[in-house]
Amino acid sequence: MLNLYAKTVTLSVIISLLILGSFYFIYFHLIDLNRLTINRLFVNGNFTVIQQLLKNNPPSSWGDVLDSIQPADRPKAKILKMDKLKISKEQQEDLRQGKIVILTGPVHYFLNYFLPDIFALQKIGDTNYVLQIQDKTTMYTTIQDNTIWMIHLITTKLKTSKKDNWPKIIKHFQSIYNIPLQIVSTDSKKLPLTIRSKQYIKGLQYELPKPDGLITKVYFKLEHLNKVLILGPINYPKFLIKVPKIQLYYLISFTILTTLTVFLFTWIFSRNVRKLFGLTNNYSRGVFDKKIKFSRLSILYGVHNNIVSMGGKIKNLIKTQQNMSRFVAHEIRTPLYTMQLALDAMEKAFKKNQDPAKHINSLRDDIKDLNRLVSYFLIYSQSTSNEMKIKKQSLDIRKWLLELVNSHQGYELKVNLEVFDDEKSIVEFDPELLKFAVNNLISNALKFANNKIQVTLHRNNISIVIHVDDDGAGIEDENKKAIFQSFVTLETGESFDKHMGLGLAITKSIVELHGGHIILEDSPILSGSRFSIYFPVG
Repeated sequence: MLNLYAKTVTLSVIISLLILGSFYFIYFHLIDLNRLTINRLFVNGNFTVIQQLLKNNPPSSWGDVLDSIQPADRPKAKILKMDKLKISKEQQEDLRQGKIVILTGPVHYFLNYFLPDIFALQKIGDTNYVLQIQDKTTMYTTIQDNTIWMIHLITTKLKTSKKDNWPKIIKHFQSIYNIPLQIVSTDSKKLPLTIRSKQYIKGLQYELPKPDGLITKVYFKLEHLNKVLILGPINYPKFLIKVPKIQLYYLISFTILTTLTVFLFTWIFSRNVRKLFGLTNNYSRGVFDKKIKFSRLSILYGVHNNIVSMGGKIKNLIKTQQNMSRFVAHEIRTPLYTMQLALDAMEKAFKKNQDPAKHINSLRDDIKDLNRLVSYFLIYSQSTSNEMKIKKQSLDIRKWLLELVNSHQGYELKVNLEVFDDEKSIVEFDPELLKFAVNNLISNALKFANNKIQVTLHRNNISIVIHVDDDGAGIEDENKKAIFQSFVTLETGESFDKHMGLGLAITKSIVELHGGHIILEDSPILSGSRFSIYFPVG
């Protein structure tokens, strides 16, 4: 079981990790795919136009051509050597075939936004050069959208104020926004060389301490004032500084939590599996009375109930087989013994030239008993193995029962019959099977009745009821339930029925096959017992 538990836990963890990893991979892949698809939509046309312009000019003038068509608010297009590019072999092959390759660069973070650089590459004609167009518009647009009101308000105030008051105005806005602000000339040495050499896109440029990190300073070019407004350094909250790590920590934490959850549920599941394993192992060794505690909240509770039910049926089946073996040995021994005596007597009669007729009749009776015993076993086998098939017919049950009771009138005791007076006496039932059941009850009553037997037939709204009452000694309460079990006989001064151990069990099966039930109780009209058969009308 430990091996099963380990395998279950390992498999569950692997499946969880695969699902989690697949989710993240698909999620981010779809985001990238969507971004690349949008970029590719316009890049195709851009490359077509630029390629035509470059083909019409010698390579020495390509730089001038690009400068002449370069948008003012976009990163400069570049011409690069293919063999200097750090790309995969597949991407190199795509470039050689003239395909457009979209690359994702470092991710830039501003406030709670994070977006990567996008590069589009295409080989220029049959040369070894590649045209690169970079798209940073999304991040620039994001910064512009978040700062446009602030920049507009500051610019408006500066335009309407004297230059001598500008430092105070900037200081005033700095206290309002709680962000460091500084205004310098466009050629000021306070501007980093990288910023002075860069082209302003959408009127701004930003500085990255790291290629793949947070944007700490933003530079806004105030065109009409010939100044640059420096915003920053921005003091990010600690958790924003660690956004990439937080994402990683979240992934790790989620994975650990998922693993622990899987481990817990797997442990509970495996514990219950171990209980079921122990239960079935006990059944395999013939131990059916050992119970186990099983929570009703477990998903295996229904399986446990089914196994317990199956164990009970197996126990009863084994007990039935054991009882049948003893019963067969006991029941067959007597007729075989009498048959042996009859044969010995016939042998002696032949030697003495005597008439063997009475011994032949004895053999016939014994053979009849054996045939009846075999019939009992056959019917019982069919009833316990679900092989017994019911063949219903629409018959007048009053007439049918009258004929059956009349067949018992040759005995010393008279069997009285009382039937309901109702036009609705046509009922669907199997006449042969029900005949066996009712005959068995009447035969048993004849064995135990003192003077009187009463058979009653009546009908209510939902059932047909057949009562068989006798005025015998009755049956003790502790025996009433057990009497319908297979191979159970009563301990009385005389034999209840030569095949009582099977008769009532078969009768019960036949009644249940009709969708009904049989009840044993004290007779309310006579001093003995009452057997009552109930089966539905429809």
